[in-house]
Amino acid sequence: YEFKSRYYAEIEKAYKLKDHGLVLSLHNKTEKKTISTGEGIKIVCPDGSQIVSKVKGIVFKSGDILIGTDFSKEDFPTGSIVLLTSA
Repeated sequence: YEFKSRYYAEIEKAYKLKDHGLVLSLHNKTEKKTISTGEGIKIVCPDGSQIVSKVKGIVFKSGDILIGTDFSKEDFPTGSIVLLTSA
């Protein structure tokens, strides 16, 4: 089962939102690409490791994304890349 991925943004910072999950603060977003709640994402870290998740929420003013509570901010170093995935 292969996933097609396309670049969306780079992670500038990650921070925990108590009882809700982890917010990924993004920069260098691709213009004219939108992201939706429930959409699949793949994060590629600078060391080459990859994490697959889904968007749990969106901070409308900034476009930052909320993902689940199973992660810590240390899982997403600055410079990690967010890819949108589709089957």
